[in-house]
Amino acid sequence: MEIEREQKSLWHVGIESHEGSLESPTEYTNTAVDPGDEGEKRIRHMQEGNGLLRSLRNFETWIDRKLGVEAMGVERVPEDKRRPPQKLNMMFFWFSVLISPTLIPIGSLGPIFGLSVHTSVILTIFAALLGTIVPAFTATLSPPSGLRQVAVARYAFGIWGAKFCGLLNIIVNGGYAVIAAVVGGQLLVAVSGDSIPLAAGIVIIVAIGFLVSFCGFTLIHHYERYAWIVALVLICVAWGQSARYFTPTPGLSKLSGIDYSGACLSYFAVVFGVACSWCPIAGDYYIHYPADTNKWLVFSLTYFGQVLPTIFVGTLGNHFGGIITSNEEMLGQIRLYNIRPNLP
Repeated sequence: MEIEREQKSLWHVGIESHEGSLESPTEYTNTAVDPGDEGEKRIRHMQEGNGLLRSLRNFETWIDRKLGVEAMGVERVPEDKRRPPQKLNMMFFWFSVLISPTLIPIGSLGPIFGLSVHTSVILTIFAALLGTIVPAFTATLSPPSGLRQVAVARYAFGIWGAKFCGLLNIIVNGGYAVIAAVVGGQLLVAVSGDSIPLAAGIVIIVAIGFLVSFCGFTLIHHYERYAWIVALVLICVAWGQSARYFTPTPGLSKLSGIDYSGACLSYFAVVFGVACSWCPIAGDYYIHYPADTNKWLVFSLTYFGQVLPTIFVGTLGNHFGGIITSNEEMLGQIRLYNIRPNLP
């Protein structure tokens, strides 16, 4: 009876059968973990014996009770505890993630490598079409299992293979975090009229991202369902305002022979890597969908949710790269900034 009472204590968001309130914050137990498990008992004993851990645990229980955030870890989500969003969220979620300025500097690399804008656009399209197949497939593994992507890797590759996948996951997400923080900081500097230093802008972006990380599955899906609409409008405005500056010679390439081939392969690899690098986390956002969710539906919505914004924003980056390489003064400023980034 004690175990049953503890199992019902926390996971109450969206579960109509939950009534009453917790007697105390220390009664928190995640329903996805067996409270009678010896490992779980040791963890609870450590939490209760350490003042800091006990305070954090109590705070976690309080914030879950008040705001309905996700308080569980990487353990499996049982079928009877899942709170599935609408299925179209599988596509809208990725729209919100990828319709952002983060892909613009990546797309600009094509012309900066010496390729023409036309060649860069073609490579962006095909690299995105192929690269997105990988995360779209891996996303289909999480609804049937209820496990996050790295946990699925434990069964596919064994313990050491999963550790290697986890290491790659850290590297990929760390790289994305750096790019997003720097680009976001630069945007804050631009919209503030240079009144905010770049370092302060980066700190603001990181702090906001850190706070959002506490919100969990429910809030993320609610936000991402609509955030892409505003982002799409802003990106379309960027297309319109920058169109007059597009290079008049989009088919001109500065390379030939083996240099041209090498630049094509390098840029294709960059975009392909960006597209397929979502595979370590793609399924993490689908763990609450029913186990019998159609796999082709999951694959299709994930695929189009990723490939369309990748191409849309990536080609804008291609044109931005063309603007840079066709303007000698701007290209010189970028080269100087790469050498001396502290220059005003």
